[in-house]
Amino acid sequence: MCKHKAFTLIELLVVISIIALLVSILMPALNIARQQASGSVCLANQKSLILAWVMWAGDNNDNMVGGCSYLNPPPGTPKPWPDNAWAYEPLSEVVNNPNTNHRSTTNTLEDRINGIKSGALWPYQETHEVYHCPADTRMDRLNLGYRTYSVTGAMNGENNSEVFFWAGTYLKGYTKLTQIKNPSEKIVFVEEFGGGMINPQNNNFGSWVMLISGPGLDYKDIRFIDPLAIWHNQKSTVSFSDGHAQMYQCQDSRTQEFTEGKIDAGTASAGNPDVKFFARAYGGIPRR
Repeated sequence: MCKHKAFTLIELLVVISIIALLVSILMPALNIARQQASGSVCLANQKSLILAWVMWAGDNNDNMVGGCSYLNPPPGTPKPWPDNAWAYEPLSEVVNNPNTNHRSTTNTLEDRINGIKSGALWPYQETHEVYHCPADTRMDRLNLGYRTYSVTGAMNGENNSEVFFWAGTYLKGYTKLTQIKNPSEKIVFVEEFGGGMINPQNNNFGSWVMLISGPGLDYKDIRFIDPLAIWHNQKSTVSFSDGHAQMYQCQDSRTQEFTEGKIDAGTASAGNPDVKFFARAYGGIPRR
């Protein structure tokens, strides 16, 4: 009679332990590879968006497209690049209720994409996936908006608005490409992670803004307001007004901690080289 030899319990436990060890070794490498892949897609998205932004200006006498998605532009001025303010709560709710999360409970993903399609840049980039980084999971986890990227407040965005207090700081925004000095150093699009001081970890609302309260770039005059999205191995994608895009490697762990809501903007900003980089790249025109 043939006898079948079975594994002992100890042998099974040893095999399971080896498998668990291999998984623990491989998972970080897989996470790094996944973040690198999403970063490549995200960088391509940034290149597509900044090309559309430059082309729009070229077709409109070097005027900049509206950089703030929630404001109704004055007559005769460019409408926002994504016209999706209607997908969120009314602006009066945002101003009067600092705990608002800027999201509608009734608008669907299709509604949010339609907001992008109604924006000024859509004829120049008619692929809605370009507006969304594959690493941005807020839509699935938190029922938040679709758009990953924001225009900085100095690029005809919130620095030209009188709605929020940072619009009254030292800088006002550009309105024409010809106003920009050193365009290869001035950022247009960033990956944004929510509403900063109003309510972190929510929709990308309006523009991406910093507080720059004086002519110097010492740390008492500058700080983050809105957090960056840092989803690519401590890197984030940015694009510049000359039409190029690149990865930015974060230098200070507090930048990530602010994004995650672990520390406030003041703690994150003091002595932070990331703040100084973005302040220098922010642009804008000194108010007289």
